[in-house]
Amino acid sequence: MSWPSSSKSRKGSSVHGQQHACKSNFKGGTSITASQRIRAHPRPFTKTCLYYHFAFAAACATARGAAHFKEIRGFSMARSYTTVFFDLDGTLLPMDTDVFMKRYFKALGAFAAENGLDSDMCLGAVMAGVKAMAKSDGSATNHDVFWKAFTKATGLNAEEMKTLFSRFYEGPFSQVGEGVQANPEAARAVATLKGKGYRVAMTTMPMFPLAAVHERIRWAGLDPDDFEFATDYETCYAVKPMPRYYEDCLARAGVAADEVLMVGNHNREDGLATKVGCDIYFVTDHLIESEEGLNVSECKHGSMAEFADWCEALPSLK
Repeated sequence: MSWPSSSKSRKGSSVHGQQHACKSNFKGGTSITASQRIRAHPRPFTKTCLYYHFAFAAACATARGAAHFKEIRGFSMARSYTTVFFDLDGTLLPMDTDVFMKRYFKALGAFAAENGLDSDMCLGAVMAGVKAMAKSDGSATNHDVFWKAFTKATGLNAEEMKTLFSRFYEGPFSQVGEGVQANPEAARAVATLKGKGYRVAMTTMPMFPLAAVHERIRWAGLDPDDFEFATDYETCYAVKPMPRYYEDCLARAGVAADEVLMVGNHNREDGLATKVGCDIYFVTDHLIESEEGLNVSECKHGSMAEFADWCEALPSLK
């Protein structure tokens, strides 16, 4: 469309009224030019009026966008936290989950073969145990659910296998973490939170014994003692993303959900913490997104370095 011409209507008889005449005078004042008058009182639907309208709208949109950016990146701190729950793999520990599982099964299969077991049968039984834990009704610990499925699949003695697996996690399992480069920003984030008086807990997927969880914490350049507790398969009755898992973590910490920030990298497994009332911050370095999960762009999110900066801006609880 063409812009309407305004030069032809700057007359005293203009449809916009006498006040828009090019040389109109204010009482007790001096005459002003048309351009001065238009800037002071732009006529509707002229280029000048529309320019100022869109400029104002753009400025408002920019301001709203900046505020929204601050909110989703975590710079807006509307909630008061006392406790931070951390995921491990892909969050504090910069390791791709698929890479970790491949290394894990390779090391476990080799260990099983070295001890006279059929490695394929052993790994198949481990997967059966993992699936059983994922479908658990919460009536038994993940430990009991796993070993029930494992022994059913193999016919092997559960106690003997537990002893053998303990040897694996205390020895060859460390090889799985070889080559992992700890992110110093993770240690900075944890140290900052603890220094400010926040409680921190390791709420990793509870499908491993505590020895394996502690070993992975060390791969991340952290100390297991940095955390009040770490979830493992012996103490948990559910896994992520079951609400029961987070409810049990809250009960174990003795804290209300609205005081807790969950920090993770999976929009479904970690994001489900919001269903029980926790807040969420997604670390995007190794982000995993599922169609059933939260929209990360609408939540607090950023790299581990950005999260560490965000922690430094939190108020001290001491």
